[in-house]
Amino acid sequence: MKNLVLGLSLIIFSTLSFGQISVKPDYYLIFFRDKDTSSYDTTHPEIYLSPGAIERRHLFGIRITQQDFPVSHKYIQALRDSGFNVLLTSRWLNAALVHETDSLKIIKVKNFPFVDTMGLDRLQHPKDTVTEQIKYSVEIDSSVFPQNWKPVYKYGVAMAQDRLIDIPLMHSLGYDGRGVIIAMLDAGYYRVNNFRVFDSLWQNNRILGYYDFVDLDTNVFESQTHGLMALSTIAAQGHKFVGTAPGASFYLFRTEDESSEYPIEEFNWVVAAEYADSAGVDIISSSLGYETFDDTTWGYTYQEMNGNYALCTIGADIAASKGIIVVVSAGNSGDSKWHYIDAPADGDSVLAVGATDYNGHPTYFSAYGPSADGRVKPDVAAVGSWTMVIGSEGYPTIASGTSFSAPTVAGAVACLKQAHPHRSNMEIIRALQMSGDHASNPDNRVGYGIPDIYIAHLILLRYKDLKNFDPQKDKIIIKPLKDTSK
Repeated sequence: MKNLVLGLSLIIFSTLSFGQISVKPDYYLIFFRDKDTSSYDTTHPEIYLSPGAIERRHLFGIRITQQDFPVSHKYIQALRDSGFNVLLTSRWLNAALVHETDSLKIIKVKNFPFVDTMGLDRLQHPKDTVTEQIKYSVEIDSSVFPQNWKPVYKYGVAMAQDRLIDIPLMHSLGYDGRGVIIAMLDAGYYRVNNFRVFDSLWQNNRILGYYDFVDLDTNVFESQTHGLMALSTIAAQGHKFVGTAPGASFYLFRTEDESSEYPIEEFNWVVAAEYADSAGVDIISSSLGYETFDDTTWGYTYQEMNGNYALCTIGADIAASKGIIVVVSAGNSGDSKWHYIDAPADGDSVLAVGATDYNGHPTYFSAYGPSADGRVKPDVAAVGSWTMVIGSEGYPTIASGTSFSAPTVAGAVACLKQAHPHRSNMEIIRALQMSGDHASNPDNRVGYGIPDIYIAHLILLRYKDLKNFDPQKDKIIIKPLKDTSK
C-alpha cells in the first residue's frame, strides 16, 4: 500500500472552524446547519436509497434518519447562485465541496444563515472509556475439517495466500462470494475492462458501476494500477490465478489522486462510501490510509488515531453503522517514523488488516497498533509480503503492502457473508477475530492473528448469539457435529 497519507490538523480546525475547511488549495468543505428544508422524508426512502440499502437496514434493525437524506438542494442552489462551483456533496457530513480561488468570498460563507459555524467539530464523538483488550478462548477439534475435499478452482500462484486463510475449503463448500456486493475505494483500476482475468465479471454483469470521484467522470480504467492489483486479490479468475471471492459483484470507485496528497481525498472517500451505502453494498474494501500531507503542517498525530477524529474514520464508522462490513488496510508505516496504524484503520467498527509473510510472521512494514485509545489494532492479518496480484500487463506479478492483505480478507468476508447473510457486520467481524491464531493473546502487530475463514464459518453456524458473547465467561468450542442421519 502506498502511504496515501492525509489529515486535518488542529490548526485547520481552529482557524477555519466557521463553516468551511480547506482540503486542498482553492478547495473547501462547507458544512450546513440542518436538512430542515429537505424535500425528502423517512416514509419514502426508495427515493434516495436502493432496495438493497433499504433491505440491509430492515434486516439489521437500522433506522432510516435524516442522516440518510441528500443535502438540501436549496442550500446547494444558494451556493451556486452566489457563484460557487459545487463539486460534490456529502449527506453524512451534511457538507459540500466547492472550488473557489477568491479567499475573501470563502470567508463570507460564515454569514450564510444555513452554514454550520461549528464546522467539523460537531462530528467528534469522544469515547467515554478506553476499550480493554479482549481475549477469546477458542477450542478447535482438528477433526472438524472435512476430509478428502477437492479444490474447485485452479488457484495457481494464488494458492499459498488463499490457503493461509482457508479460502479453498470455503470455495469447495460453495461459498465464493456469489450474491455479495463489494465496493472498492482505491486509486485507478487500469485496464480491468480489458484483462482476461476479469472477463467473468463483465460477462456475468458483476461490475455494477464505477466512478472517479477525483476527476468526476467514469474514466477509472485509464491509469493507476493500485486499484487493479487490490481488486485482483478478490476477483481475478484465470491465468492460473483465483482471488478470494471470484463470485462477488463490484462497484469500483476511484477516490485517491496519486499525484498529490491533500485531505480532499478523505472527503472523496466518505462520498464514495455514501454512494456505496445507497447502492446497497455489503462490504467496503479500501487500501488507502491517511497520516500526513505533502504540507507537513497539515497532518495527524498518533493521539488523533482514536477512532473519532479523522474525517475518513468518521465516514468509515458511519458506513459500519449502516450495516456495511468495512475492511481497510492497517498501513505500511511499521518501519517509519510514524510507526502506527493510520486512518481509517483506527475506526472502532472497521476491520483493519495487517500484513504477514507466507509463514504467518508480521512484515517489517505492517503498521503497529493499538489505536490511540488502547483498542486492539490491527484486527487481523493476511499475506501482504510478496503477494501475488495481477499487474499492469494483465498477468500475475508480485507486490507487497497491507493494500493487498486487506482485499484478500475482504474477499474472505464476502464468502462468510454469502454463507451467513443474516448475520450482522459486527458478528462477522467478531467471528473472524475469534478464528484468529492469536485470539487468546492479541498483539499490536497482527491483532487477533491470521483468521481461518472455515472456523469463522463454523462459529457463525453454531453460535447464534455472538452479539452477547462474553469472552470472560464463555468459551468457543468447535467439535464435529454428531451424525444424526442414522
